Amino acid sequence: MAVLLKKIDKSLSMLYGLKSKRLKASTLVETLVATVLIVTIFSIASLALNTIFKSVIEKRSDQTVHTRLYELKYLYVHDKVGLKHQEPFNNWVISISKKTTDYQSIIRIEAIEKTTQKVIFKQFIDAQIE
Repeated sequence: MAVLLKKIDKSLSMLYGLKSKRLKASTLVETLVATVLIVTIFSIASLALNTIFKSVIEKRSDQTVHTRLYELKYLYVHDKVGLKHQEPFNNWVISISKKTTDYQSIIRIEAIEKTTQKVIFKQFIDAQIE
């Protein structure tokens, strides 16, 4: 029976062009080194994704301030808020001021972050000249 199995195995390997190869077993040290490399690569990838997501979240916080500045512009145009308006918004201080030149008035809505002193502003020309 064993001779028959060897002949079948030999004929199958010749039919498919396969040769039986023996693979060396890996040692414990090789396995540990491979594990450390995999863990290191995944931790570096995780840190990179973390910084990307953090920057996206920070950009979104700026977006909320921009949205509030546009809201205040709308409210000013429709006489719901006036000049010298100042309000806290999250970690920002928002204020409205007016600068007058010879023939036009410029309204400036400005937001200043409390911790980093970052300034975001919107300016527009006031149509109501006194």
